[in-house]
Formats: sequence, C-alpha cells, structure tokens
Amino acid sequence: MPAQTGARSTPFSPYYPFAGESPDYDGLRAVLQTTVPFNDLVDLTIAEVGPTAGRVTITYRPELTNSVGTLHAGVLFLAADMAGAAAFLGATARRLRGLSMFFLRSCRIDFLKPGAGDASVTVVMDERLLAAALADPGPLRLTCDAKAYLRDSEQNLIGKAYLELACAFGAIGAIGAEDESLPGHVQR
Repeated sequence: MPAQTGARSTPFSPYYPFAGESPDYDGLRAVLQTTVPFNDLVDLTIAEVGPTAGRVTITYRPELTNSVGTLHAGVLFLAADMAGAAAFLGATARRLRGLSMFFLRSCRIDFLKPGAGDASVTVVMDERLLAAALADPGPLRLTCDAKAYLRDSEQNLIGKAYLELACAFGAIGAIGAEDESLPGHVQR
C-alpha cells in the first residue's frame, strides 16, 4: 500500500508498500538491498528478512581482507550491522509505517576464529523486549537487543555480536510523523 496522499516522505517510505499486517518480507529484503549502496562495494547480500531474524552474506575477495588474508573485522562489522537492520525491519514490519528513527546504537563483536572465505551473519531479535513495546499503539522510543552469529563458508562459528538498536515510532496511523511532534511521547 503506497503512502497516503499528502504524507511526508521519510527515509523509511520505500519500505511502506511491504509493511503492515501481512508483511512482504522478500519485498523488505529487496528494498534494504538497494538502499545502502556501500553493500555493493563489498558484495554484501541481504539474504533474508524474517519476522524475528535477518541474514546477510559476504563474498570473499582479497581486497576485503586484513594483512593475514582473512576477512577484515570492518567487513564483518558491516555484515552484523546490516543483518541487524534486516532483523529489525522484519520484526517491526507490522508497525513500520510509523517508524521515525532507527540506528545501531552499539555493537560488540567477540571473534572466536579468523573468517576465511565467504561469510554469513544471522541476527536474531530479542522478541520479548520488542513485542511488548510494539503492542502499544502510541508513540514511543525504545532500544532493542539482538544477537548475531558470524559463520564462515563451512558454517563454523567465527564470532558472536551483540547489538543494541535504537528506534522511535509515531502513533499507529501517523505515517511518516516525526517523533518530536507527537504528543505523549515516551522513552522506554
């Protein structure tokens, strides 16, 4: 469903046709793939957007490596960040039209072994924190936690990441409304 006539466009407007009560997760995935041009520079592919998780893949190239020939930590951080965005979009798809702000507040990666070859990162949202907050139809700000699993091309665990995502939603039905203008705005 396109944004309402006269509704202000937001950075999240491209996702609106795929959000709502019956989300099109593949549509959300396709939009996320094209809205971050940097992904193309590192061959990052948004592989999955689902109701509680997101997954990305990185194709190994020598120019993405560190001095010992394994994937650079910065590339793996980008993969965790984008998998977090995929998981967040899927988990909040039913309320996405009210999203006014979203960013990665913090991320810590614990590397377990070097990342040789292609890599994939799967992020799983903490549903308990998010579900209670999203059930409230009013405006809100919240942080939500997610955990990422970084795997090499043989599916060996090469690291775990802990993400904290911050976001703000307007009241349900306030498509594209800015959070500062909403009465009763709450911090959670």
